[in-house]
Amino acid sequence: MLDASQHPGPESIVGGTGAYVVFGGAGSTVVGSANSNSGTTAQIVGALNMSIVLATAGNYTVASAQGDTITAAAGAANVQIGGAAGDLIDLTGNTGSATIIATAGNETVIGGSGNTTIYGGFGDSITAGAGGFTYVDGTAGGMRINIGSGGANLIIGSFAGGPDTITGGAATVQIQFLGD
Repeated sequence: MLDASQHPGPESIVGGTGAYVVFGGAGSTVVGSANSNSGTTAQIVGALNMSIVLATAGNYTVASAQGDTITAAAGAANVQIGGAAGDLIDLTGNTGSATIIATAGNETVIGGSGNTTIYGGFGDSITAGAGGFTYVDGTAGGMRINIGSGGANLIIGSFAGGPDTITGGAATVQIQFLGD
């Protein structure tokens, strides 16, 4: 376990190939190991304005903080991300499964090519991935949701708190709206 929150100033941290836990410090960078494998597991707790780069393989759980940038290296990592307001979550190139909870609002989320579930918040900008199956829960309303460039999408939209805006893409899509 590394607790960078106890060190002054930003830290640069490279993850290992086994199990590890990182508590980030404000402005720090956490990068997954280039040698990660399917047995690699990590829990990462973000701090204000951190940069987190997920590795190419393994299983990752991220609890972000406001303004974090979370990206994925090209590969098949499986991720669970609890986002925070102002985050950028970009899983472009990742083919693993992903669950993203972006309910804090005003987050930008871009899905990968694996099966993805995204729970959005008011003011979010969400782009479904390039393949696999993507489920987008837009029931909080007031989101910009872009249909993915491939795969299949199921989008649940809402008029609550302001209607969602849904923009077309190349994926096969089913759209359902709740409320009035």
